[in-house]
This record gives sequence, C-alpha cells and structure tokens, in this order.
Amino acid sequence: MFEQRIKTLGIILPEAIKPLGSYKPCIKVDNILLLSAILPLKDGSLMAQGKIGKDIDIHTAGECARQVVLNALSIIKDELGSLDLVKRCLRLCGYLAVTDTFYEHPKVLNYASNLIVDIFGDSGIHARSVVGCISLPMNSPLAIDFVFECLKD
Repeated sequence: MFEQRIKTLGIILPEAIKPLGSYKPCIKVDNILLLSAILPLKDGSLMAQGKIGKDIDIHTAGECARQVVLNALSIIKDELGSLDLVKRCLRLCGYLAVTDTFYEHPKVLNYASNLIVDIFGDSGIHARSVVGCISLPMNSPLAIDFVFECLKD
C-alpha cells in the first residue's frame, strides 16, 4: 500500500545512504525502527550548505528536509525489504543549522512532516521536535532523525 502510494505520487527513492561514521543508519528493536540523524544528501552530495536564515532560505531548507525523508525511507526499505511493512511514523526530530535571529524552525520541518503524511496518510501523523544548532556535519543546513513502528515479524 505505501509502496504503491509512493509510485502514485511519482516519487523515486534514492539508494540507501551509507553512514558517515561509526554507527548504523537504522537499528530495529522489536517492532521499532530508530533511524540515525540523516543529512540532505542527493547523488552523494549535500543539496545545500550553510545556515538557514543566512545562506539558505526556508524553501531551499524545506526541500532539503523532503530529501531527508526520501533518504530515510530508502534506509527503511533497505532494512525491512518493503515500506509496506511500516505501521506508522512515531516521531521525528529536526536539527537546523540557523542564525541566532532565525525563528521559523517549524516552517522548515513542515516540508518533511507533510511528505510523511502524504505517503503514510493517518499512519504518518507523528510527534515532532525541532532544535536550532550552531553547526552540523559537512556544513549541512539540517539533519533529521526518525522513529517508525513496523509490523511485527
């Protein structure tokens, strides 16, 4: 059902990204998937670099957030074999590299939240946190981590 929904939306998932350090991108504990913070990598490079509110506008940051969701779904598909084994999105936490005068954090993360709901419907409605950071790896404008519930084995 979710695999078909992605096709209907015209979304093509990228290859699952590889970790940049000594960690796993996804850990499955019982029926919970814990995803490490994911950067907006597309074709091996960051979509944008710098601080939101100075180097990057809200729309560009939002498009980066959407890419992070696609990267997350690729990691989940790699872990489970199919997105149809996802039961629901429980939580996401966004980390935004921002200036000290930027206060529009929710607008950026709405791009990610809305895409999750577009794909998973009511099962995509989730809890969320967002925090501003002084910097992120590779000068990324944002990173998002996720918690999903999957169907029991």
